[in-house]
Amino acid sequence: MAKTTDYYKIVPSYRGGAGRLYQIGNDIKTRNTIDMYSVASSQTQTLRNTVKFTGNRMVRYTLYEQMDRDIDVGRALDTIADEMTPINPDNNLPFDVHYNNDIDDEVDESTVVTLRAALLRWSRIHKLDNRLWAIVRQVLKYGDCFFIKVKVDGELHPKWRFVNIRDVLGIGVNNNTNEIVYYQIKTTSRALTKTQKDEAANSKVVNIKKDDILHFSLFDETKETFPFGESVLANSYRTFKQMELLEDSLIIYRIVRAPERRVFYVDTGKMSPAKSHKYLEKVKNDVRQRRIPVNRNGVKSVDSTYNPESMLEDIFLAQPADGRGSRIETLASGGNLGEMDDIYYFQDKLFRGLKIPVSYMVNTQDNQGAQIADGRVGTAYIQELRFVRFTMRLQELLDGTFDAEFKQFLEEEKINVDFGEFTIKFNEPENFAIYRELELAGDLLNTFQSANDIPFMSKRWALMKYMNWSEEDIQTNEALLKQERGIKGTVKKDVTNPDTGEVTGSEEFDEMRQIYDPSANQE
Repeated sequence: MAKTTDYYKIVPSYRGGAGRLYQIGNDIKTRNTIDMYSVASSQTQTLRNTVKFTGNRMVRYTLYEQMDRDIDVGRALDTIADEMTPINPDNNLPFDVHYNNDIDDEVDESTVVTLRAALLRWSRIHKLDNRLWAIVRQVLKYGDCFFIKVKVDGELHPKWRFVNIRDVLGIGVNNNTNEIVYYQIKTTSRALTKTQKDEAANSKVVNIKKDDILHFSLFDETKETFPFGESVLANSYRTFKQMELLEDSLIIYRIVRAPERRVFYVDTGKMSPAKSHKYLEKVKNDVRQRRIPVNRNGVKSVDSTYNPESMLEDIFLAQPADGRGSRIETLASGGNLGEMDDIYYFQDKLFRGLKIPVSYMVNTQDNQGAQIADGRVGTAYIQELRFVRFTMRLQELLDGTFDAEFKQFLEEEKINVDFGEFTIKFNEPENFAIYRELELAGDLLNTFQSANDIPFMSKRWALMKYMNWSEEDIQTNEALLKQERGIKGTVKKDVTNPDTGEVTGSEEFDEMRQIYDPSANQE
């Protein structure tokens, strides 16, 4: 990963509070202007500075936006956002209520119905069915997403007003508890109300207390980006920039080297060097220039201009009777124009940095032309398993913020429920979980079927060994088989001679034998 430096600086609190402020740029009191973009452009003078990852937050946002304009990176962000926000078909919501006892039946039915209805209403109030995907993608891109909670007169619940990421200048943090106290927002932000702007007076920033800001973040306490989150693009910037430079150089090479060129061997005979040089210039001008008659102030003359189409015209050179003279040969254009292995190398590296399976980013064929698996077998299976776990970790980083907001909504609605009894979470990524379960079930069944054909192996033991069934699972299965087959105790069955068909005796079959012995089920 590229090294980051000067991510933030600690400066005194703007209003003299007992806290510290993580501020980008100079001290807020002086507000000396820094041209972030000129700093960024000056770092592109050499290759080393070009691929170097900046430590400045505002400049880094510019780099993320540049990456997002790339087709592959933008598609990767869309894919991760799609996987993080699947819709539950039962309630058409991206969230679900998870009870701490993991068994919904043990929770009072009225509580279950109330929470589902409240979750649906809360989602509709904040239009999460349309906004959630954009919120998640914003967090993935920048590492953070901010909203100001504004209460309109006559409304019980505050509205969420989106705050541009660049309008958040700093975050105040308490020295003792290390908790966020307030956020500093530009007074020019459209998310602020007129009252909030008036309170700022002549200041260029407004301090908004923590409770009035909704902060979605990919903050991880192991990172050094506190109190801001870290974008999923952070680790991939260097690779992206290298690939971008390589693509540009490839295009330049193809444009410059693609056309064929001609080599002129001009016969100068026994001319002196000075005369041969003049003669070569004359031949070159004759070939590359064209004569145009002009009339300047009544004086007619012939002017020579450069002819860009001279390479497409016929060329005539004199040749003496002995066959000696000038000749022209064609110089081949640049070779290896179809070689793309270096581009593919950095592209695969970029996908690995974004933790996106190649099968998600390539349509039908991979870079070398081999058919891509559908994600259910082989290497692609492992890649998608890791990708699902990655998206679930990202979901967990955002679950807490949505859960806290929903429980605050319940308080405002005066819905009396035990908040420790439940949490709301994103729905798990759906497709791959089904594929993985089906693939595993198929493998277990095939292995069990092979073991079941061995006559001296117990079926119950084979179920435990090769189907991974517990004793409880086996007993549950036996109870259901008894109901389906009508087994109610030991039964007697006649034993017949297979040759004559005569009854030679009887045999008792207890319940266990009726379940596992195929002969016990024959009439």
